Amino acid sequence: KPHSCPHCNKLFKQPSHLQTHLLTHQGTRPHKCGVCSKAFTQTSHLKRHMLLHTDIKPYSCRFCGRGFAYPSELKAHEVKHESGRCHVCVECGLDFSTLTQLKRH
Repeated sequence: KPHSCPHCNKLFKQPSHLQTHLLTHQGTRPHKCGVCSKAFTQTSHLKRHMLLHTDIKPYSCRFCGRGFAYPSELKAHEVKHESGRCHVCVECGLDFSTLTQLKRH
């Protein structure tokens, strides 16, 4: 039997998932990053976030080889290549929407 959030009517199969979700409506984020102090409702979200503070970038761009911590970052980056809007600095790996921005950098 699905469990419904009384605030937004989102449905959950497990009561524990509903309880975790309710934290978002209460503004409670008990899992805090020790590096930047960003806080999360779930431990798994904090663990994923911690990749940003390491050199671990398991998702690599098939066009330029630049690494990313999250698949969503990689996808957004590769779209720039595919649309021709990606100009990458060979020294630091930053990408820019225009050649002018890259040259200014």
